[in-house]
Amino acid sequence: MPSDLKKLIELGKESYEAEEFDKALDYLLAALDIRDDLADVHNLIGVIYHQQGRLDSARRHFERALELNSRYTDAALNLAVTYNEIGEYEKARSVVANTIGQSGPSDTGLEPFARGKLANMHADLADAYRDFGLLDDAAREYEKAVRLAPDFMDIRTKLAELYREQGRHEEARRELEAVLERRNEYVPAMIALGLVFYSMEKWEEARQQWLRARSIDPDNRQVGLYLTMVDRKLD
Repeated sequence: MPSDLKKLIELGKESYEAEEFDKALDYLLAALDIRDDLADVHNLIGVIYHQQGRLDSARRHFERALELNSRYTDAALNLAVTYNEIGEYEKARSVVANTIGQSGPSDTGLEPFARGKLANMHADLADAYRDFGLLDDAAREYEKAVRLAPDFMDIRTKLAELYREQGRHEEARRELEAVLERRNEYVPAMIALGLVFYSMEKWEEARQQWLRARSIDPDNRQVGLYLTMVDRKLD
């Protein structure tokens, strides 16, 4: 094992790129034995542990990376993802909030990859709130996700579905119509929009959305059930 710090880090990164993760850990941990204040090394070790499913070890190294550099965006994102995976949703939310600050998404200067990663974390947190019946909290998280990544049609559709559950039918309709303007053959949004119209007792509008969905996906059993349901209303 080399004793030169720079060489250890170089070998660790090379081994990581070659997907020789155990060897990479040996080199990088040896580097930390020489100097423990290397945020990028802690982050890379955390990434390797995360890939191996060793989430608690990954968490410790991501936390250490942020202790050393509180503005280390990659480490913050990695830590938030790890918190989500171990069920520490409030900690994940706090890390995300500190990462993007109090400004709006357009002011973050984040790269598209980072915005997408943050959007998915907000959506994961929203899913958890929704599962526990905390619909207002879930809506806020979905809205944050949509502001960060307006092209993520699955998240926008989830937001609209939640609006419908809350009785916010017009907001749900507008959101789904915006989705379908961008992707006019996105069947989940058609199904969801049909449910919005059905909830508003607009039976024919609901039927039209589901007929449209069936024309694109004729084998979709859910659509067939909804059409049967609405046809009974129209009889």
